[in-house]
Amino acid sequence: MAAPEPPSQVRWDLYHKSEAILDFFKKTALKLPTRVRYENLPDPETDTSLPVVTVTDFASGEAGKEVVLLVAGEHARELITSEIVFWLGKLLSGKDDELADWAAVQTATALAWKRGWAKGTLKEWAEELLEKVVFKIIPIENIQGRKAVEGGDLCLRKTTAGVDLNRNWEYAWNKGEEGSDEYGGPKPFSEPETRIVKLIAETTRPQAFVNLHSGEYAVYVPWDSKKGLAPDLPADIGNVLEQLDAYCQCMHGAAGDVAGYLAFGSSMDYMYEKLHVKYPLTVEVYGPDGLGKTAMGGHPRKVLQAASNGTQQQQAFRVHAGMQAGMQGQPGMSSEAAAAAGAGDADGRLGRCLLDYNPMEKEEYEEVVATWLASLLVLAQHLAQHPAATSATAEAEQDQLPLPPTPPSKQELAATGRLGEEQPSDFSQMAAGSPGKKAKTSLPWLPTSYSLPMNAIQETVMEHTATDFTQKILVGGVLFCAVAAMYCLWARMGKPVPWSSSSSPSRRRSEMRAKGRGFRQ
Repeated sequence: MAAPEPPSQVRWDLYHKSEAILDFFKKTALKLPTRVRYENLPDPETDTSLPVVTVTDFASGEAGKEVVLLVAGEHARELITSEIVFWLGKLLSGKDDELADWAAVQTATALAWKRGWAKGTLKEWAEELLEKVVFKIIPIENIQGRKAVEGGDLCLRKTTAGVDLNRNWEYAWNKGEEGSDEYGGPKPFSEPETRIVKLIAETTRPQAFVNLHSGEYAVYVPWDSKKGLAPDLPADIGNVLEQLDAYCQCMHGAAGDVAGYLAFGSSMDYMYEKLHVKYPLTVEVYGPDGLGKTAMGGHPRKVLQAASNGTQQQQAFRVHAGMQAGMQGQPGMSSEAAAAAGAGDADGRLGRCLLDYNPMEKEEYEEVVATWLASLLVLAQHLAQHPAATSATAEAEQDQLPLPPTPPSKQELAATGRLGEEQPSDFSQMAAGSPGKKAKTSLPWLPTSYSLPMNAIQETVMEHTATDFTQKILVGGVLFCAVAAMYCLWARMGKPVPWSSSSSPSRRRSEMRAKGRGFRQ
């Protein structure tokens, strides 16, 4: 039997157009201001703005709550990612009547009961979490690209300007070939969308960042741009991945190891390295025919993950790009070019783009949505149960500086042979840098990578110290003169000094002389 023809159009009976998604959040924010807030955040350099939705229990405030930043719709053709946050918005705002009837939601709820994550419905679970967690949601990052897909350009991955937003971040940025599906733009942060997401992350300081994509099933953590697990991820990151895998049952781990290719200039690596986000994740929510599922053996690219040198890694990168476009045209082509090259079979190629990145059957659609709704609640619950350690940690992260380590004990210094080393006691013994730059300290127990704006601190301290010293001299002089003047005045009047007691030597001397008696020293 021949395989069924892929659809040439999006099933809008399942999916929601961009206007409908944003309209839902706008109206919900108006009707339920104690739970949902909606705003368009502008780019400071252009007229572009992005919709940002904040969901929490505003009656209990936002202060002290853990923040989860969710980004959907970054790649235009990955429609399912915005569907997930659309339904998450429904769930978090209590509008889950339709969801409750899905068999997939009932299955996800049963697993949450079995694991002890929830005791009631997903709605009750979500309401409880909103007392401890703030959800920051960008429903559609690539809005113009999304509208192009809705207009029939079903293979479009990048923005209409031709830039892959998930290759436009500063860390490990690589320009790539202009016209390719992974073109990183003329420079880092050249695109207003990435600048806005960066601004949101800098101002909200999320504990978790989740970038939603599709094309396979996977949960990735840094690194994206190199092999290996990022060294400063929290100790419980493995536990988080295991909990998410209970629903996904898919590839998970360091992207550079598990995915079989490297991604340069990604938001996940930047969030980890530059903004110190505790749990930075890239989630691939759907793959055709279970691509990426553990039961399917992961992804064919995984055969390349054993590559260890640069040449092999670049080969893996090229093969990944070719695999993405190869189903639409010649390996290495951008998806748009591949679709154009196959104009004679345009409907079939466009249909493959839909099926490769989006479930088009109702049962599978509901299963994907339910799986990731529950997974996101699991992540939020983990944050609620493991809040930020201390306010000092939060302040250090706010300033994008690591906390200085605790000075070592004498035993530790002796063990490293540094017990007799002189330790600086003031700013003058610390290395000074040029104005406005950071100078490293000479503390032997402080890592050389840790730096402070030492000149600014030293100048401020010296300025305040000099001012305080001058003020003390002036005040002391005035008080001394006032006391001396008062003493002289009372003495000339022949009266005892008011603060002298009757038993003081001067008082007794005056009384004895008045009576004609001598006074013996």
